[in-house]
Amino acid sequence: MNCDELEPLLLEFVSGELVIAVRETVDVHVTGCAHCEALLISYRHTVRVAAALPKCAALPAALEARLRKALADQMGEGEDCR
Repeated sequence: MNCDELEPLLLEFVSGELVIAVRETVDVHVTGCAHCEALLISYRHTVRVAAALPKCAALPAALEARLRKALADQMGEGEDCR
């Protein structure tokens, strides 16, 4: 496994969703790659911080629609960003 193959798997790795064989392959790569080890540390920290954020109520429907449209326009995806 190389860095480009590993990067898309990091979130699943951190959340424990990878099958054992892939998880072991990721472990081996991260152990020998300072770049991917730093990415993994960053992902773990981000997940911990996000989990600690307070939960908030749902946005009003009109505000959510405006935000989704603005995001879609920014991303060049047309009307909806779901």
